[in-house]
Amino acid sequence: MAISGRLETLGVADVLEFLSFNRKSGKLTLSRREDQAILVLREGRILYAAAGGVRDTLGNILVRSQLIDEPTLLEALDRQVRAPHETRLGTVLVEMGSVSPEDLEAVVREQAEAVIASLLEWKTGFFRFEPIDLELHGEIQVDASDLLSSRGFSTEQILIGVAQRFQDPEPARRQEGSETLGQLLEQNVAIKLGAETTLPALRTASRQIKRGMLLSVHANEIRVVGQYGEWLPKATRAGTFFPIPDASLIAEALAHREPIQGPPREGDLAFLAQLGTLVPRRIVLIPISIAGLVRLFFCGDNAPGEQPFGELHAVEAAMDEMGLSLERQALAARHRQVESRGVRT
Repeated sequence: MAISGRLETLGVADVLEFLSFNRKSGKLTLSRREDQAILVLREGRILYAAAGGVRDTLGNILVRSQLIDEPTLLEALDRQVRAPHETRLGTVLVEMGSVSPEDLEAVVREQAEAVIASLLEWKTGFFRFEPIDLELHGEIQVDASDLLSSRGFSTEQILIGVAQRFQDPEPARRQEGSETLGQLLEQNVAIKLGAETTLPALRTASRQIKRGMLLSVHANEIRVVGQYGEWLPKATRAGTFFPIPDASLIAEALAHREPIQGPPREGDLAFLAQLGTLVPRRIVLIPISIAGLVRLFFCGDNAPGEQPFGELHAVEAAMDEMGLSLERQALAARHRQVESRGVRT
């Protein structure tokens, strides 16, 4: 039975606690305004968590964390495609000896923690949980109760009578057998942000701008999804969500959806101070629209030093091409989903 409701009545922590305690398997969708998050659980443990319309892939996270390089990722993706059965990318990388099981689990847990921490701030919106029988294919599972405990929520106070507060607006679709995580994510038309797409654009930018980073936009928050040069200190948690800074060029560029450059403002400096110790004299910002919405933006500067930027038209063109490529991928996924529904009917 599908269950749904409003976050004003039942908070994110309460929903997760209920699903974890009752060992539910399925897909939890959270939505507010233009923002959306998806969590996939199996027997109350989190297999996958993503916020916003951009889905950060494991390969992109591992490359960004410098646990693997681009050639290793491409080889692993090739092996994954050629595997006779559905295999997770993490499993392939462990079998290749490119990453340890411990490092892989730490990265997945850290990413899930960052998403959950952001979702716990949601005070309004809607949730819907669809039960699905999920098969395991080597996915790493994260205990939802552990994540809530790490955020200061008492999981001993299990919801009494919370089931009565869930609404069941319509019968859940009947499941024809079980599904895999890969099949479930294929139904999600979120933009898939893979390193094979983002790295070429960042390489182009690195020829003109000394350091840069790619950020995804989630309603009023932003998150680093790629970078080059001297940026993230080790103390910064991977996947951390930051509020869009007020009184900043960042906010202005996102509002007007146009590239902008100039001396960083107070809000820009406060944001950049969280990502490194270098203070730039000038920054450049390039919003990236996908399907009519600004989903990503590039932020770059020439710290340390004050040398001028190179040819920015080439950087803007590379970012535009990346946005178009991601949009084409999302449209292709949506078409596959529609065709799949047509076959079922």
